[in-house]
Amino acid sequence: MNLHEACYQGKIALVRSLLDGGAEPNGLADLLTREWVSCAGPRPHPLNCVAIAWSITKAHVEIAQLLIDHGASVDETVIRDHEAEMVFSAEDMLLRQVFRAALAKTDPSLAERMDANDAEFALLRRKPARPDST
Repeated sequence: MNLHEACYQGKIALVRSLLDGGAEPNGLADLLTREWVSCAGPRPHPLNCVAIAWSITKAHVEIAQLLIDHGASVDETVIRDHEAEMVFSAEDMLLRQVFRAALAKTDPSLAERMDANDAEFALLRRKPARPDST
């Protein structure tokens, strides 16, 4: 099993073993092995095909942190993929904290934009549903 699949399946011991054995945390997925597509949003679209994107899909917080500790990049594409996939679970919010901490060191302006987005997400979640006009 490769690093991407192990991240997706939440197999932390295998992820750790692969990383310790030299697996590249920023290496692209083999698109011949699996079609890496998000179905979130109005139509399917290709996801950022690095391992951390696949820890996001299943909200594997510990795996995301392990990947970051081994040099995985967190950038705007990772954040955008997470925002497309998130369902506002507790795990999603923990992932955001992990990403924010990583970005505070590498891209503080993106960390600030995440804060603004999170404030918007919080408002949207509290907004009451519109009454049906039928």
